[in-house]
Amino acid sequence: LQAGQPTSSTRYTADGAYTVAVTGYDATGHSTGSAVRSAASEPVFGGTANADGTRTYTTALTWTTTGLMQSQTLPGGGGQPTETLQYTYYKTGELGTTTSPDVDSYATGSIYDPYGEPLRYTLGANNQTGWLNYSYDLQTHRVASATLSAQTAIAQLEKVDYAYDPAGNTTRTVDTQGGGANVPVETTCYGYSAVDQLTSAWTPAAGDCTA
Repeated sequence: LQAGQPTSSTRYTADGAYTVAVTGYDATGHSTGSAVRSAASEPVFGGTANADGTRTYTTALTWTTTGLMQSQTLPGGGGQPTETLQYTYYKTGELGTTTSPDVDSYATGSIYDPYGEPLRYTLGANNQTGWLNYSYDLQTHRVASATLSAQTAIAQLEKVDYAYDPAGNTTRTVDTQGGGANVPVETTCYGYSAVDQLTSAWTPAAGDCTA
């Protein structure tokens, strides 16, 4: 395909072999797509049938002249057709929009802070617009909250607040499911080992992770 570039990789399991093959490269060395070949024992979710009972799922990619992904054509499956996603970017390289000529607009706009962190994604279009907003800790720049809102009587659909330990591990999330009074709120706590591996997760009855 191209000198010095990978051609394929195969993982062998008791259920069969799974191969990811590159379908090509452009002049700048970017992959123009991949073909994933699943084992014959896998359930059928679309793709192209092969003579040996396996199936192949193909993805196609295009790139901008500056090396950013311009489009991605995903294989159909599960009763869904093939879909192409198209991306635009700002001059500074941040993702601007994500649209699909086959379906609709996923993200029609975005706002970033001076550090390149996303502050808002505008989702959908016209009277179906929603917004995903992020806030950050001023010292660590970790995500402090994520809020999903829409053009509804009560704008807030869901808000998740995050807490961290000094190592940056998430220790608590508080999920407020809706806006206004008396909406469901779920707190989830997380525990870690001495080497920062997740060891436990639980939902305390009173929302107190220390209890």
